[in-house]
Amino acid sequence: AFLPRRVMTSPQDRTAMLEVAFSSSPLPVALLDESNKPIMVNAAFEEQLGPLFKLQSMALNEAAADDNSNADLAQALQRARKEGTTVRVRDSNMLTVAGREGFPLPRHFDWSLLLGQGGIVVATASAVTDADEQQRERDAELLDFFQNAPIAMHWLSGTGQIMWANNTELRVLGYTAEEYIGQPVMKFCPDEEELVLEIFKQLGSGNTIKDVPVRFRAKDGRIVPLLIDSNVNYTKSGDFNHTRCFIRDDTGRRMREARAEARLSEALR
Repeated sequence: AFLPRRVMTSPQDRTAMLEVAFSSSPLPVALLDESNKPIMVNAAFEEQLGPLFKLQSMALNEAAADDNSNADLAQALQRARKEGTTVRVRDSNMLTVAGREGFPLPRHFDWSLLLGQGGIVVATASAVTDADEQQRERDAELLDFFQNAPIAMHWLSGTGQIMWANNTELRVLGYTAEEYIGQPVMKFCPDEEELVLEIFKQLGSGNTIKDVPVRFRAKDGRIVPLLIDSNVNYTKSGDFNHTRCFIRDDTGRRMREARAEARLSEALR
């Protein structure tokens, strides 16, 4: 009787085959570490959801655009790790940051989650809603408006991760998008931890902050005094979505105050 021949492959060959399948998949695929943070994504994932450098510092569920999708994904990831079977999540509302300087935009995806070797979860996405050509043109026009505005702007997630920053803010601080976006904002104002936590407390309570002085550390080590105006964008269900931060250079104001104090001190002598 004819018996089918099994092709024997080495572990190295199998790894290479998996890498080829991963890279060439038309569906977005991410490999998640034990804390559910992406450690590798394929080209389709970068094109539809965002590049690795923007997302690697947060768990996959933290990139959801609302609390319900966040909770559903977190629960599904927990099940996938516990049960070792494929777990599916329908219609997750994700905040995508596609493109090198992509503006955060909500898109809906179905997810398939499977636990692999070494505690790695393979997360495969399938777009539920694709943006049409007119929507892409509107998105591009809006992005150009914000990216090249004469005032620095950024968005923060509910956990304090920088989801997006415009070109003006990157120029002011001297960082590239890869060095800045996706990182915790606290990393760039290490001397202002208490103030930043208080700002988040105020924003989380529904307050708007205005003209709050915060010192940021530029890439070259300089301390840059900035003034921040910020409030929170909420989802339709009332969940914290992201902050809206507008930033202005505070150097001129501080210099004027210093000169005024110097003149007053001279006059009192």
